[in-house]
Amino acid sequence: VGATVEQRRMTHSDGLLSVIYELYSDPARNNIWGQTVNVDTVPGTGSGNIQSYTVYGRLPVQPVPMTGNYRDTVVVTVRF
Repeated sequence: VGATVEQRRMTHSDGLLSVIYELYSDPARNNIWGQTVNVDTVPGTGSGNIQSYTVYGRLPVQPVPMTGNYRDTVVVTVRF
């Protein structure tokens, strides 16, 4: 709840607390992995074989979260 592409949120198992995180398409963490085609998405060409893409994450500075289990769902759309 309240998440954006730039600030995703993992929610604590209590449903009240959250941790902000970011996803990037490059190891230097300069390019946020978003949802606007040809702007912040990852291009590729299908080959008929399995292809893997590495996703890089970062937790920005924020108050230290309570220990426990946090989770989020990331939906990936493949267009061809």
